[in-house]
Amino acid sequence: MTVKEAMTKVSEERETFPDGWSTDLKEVYAKSGKALYEKKQKWVWMLTVGTSYNGEGDTVTLWRDKAKALAAMEDDIRETLAHLGAAADELVRDGDEHAHLDNRAEWSVAEAELHA
Repeated sequence: MTVKEAMTKVSEERETFPDGWSTDLKEVYAKSGKALYEKKQKWVWMLTVGTSYNGEGDTVTLWRDKAKALAAMEDDIRETLAHLGAAADELVRDGDEHAHLDNRAEWSVAEAELHA
């Protein structure tokens, strides 16, 4: 069932779903005779980007897998180098999961546990 199908069902079947838009998705699936499968993930990859050059705090994003987190890190490195007009040889890599640009920017990918 897609989100559109669930929304249509809740809108059109008001007697079945009296709570309307406040209806829990599990209830929509249960009343439709379908099982709702949830993927619960305990571990994620956390990309932390520290940009002291602009005075903002660290930016943290979570990724389901390491490859996507590393790709996002590389994209941000390219964007930051272009924004600062810095040369690629100024970038210092401390392994595949960590890099920094002087004291202006720092990137780090680490595995993190999600708590329930």
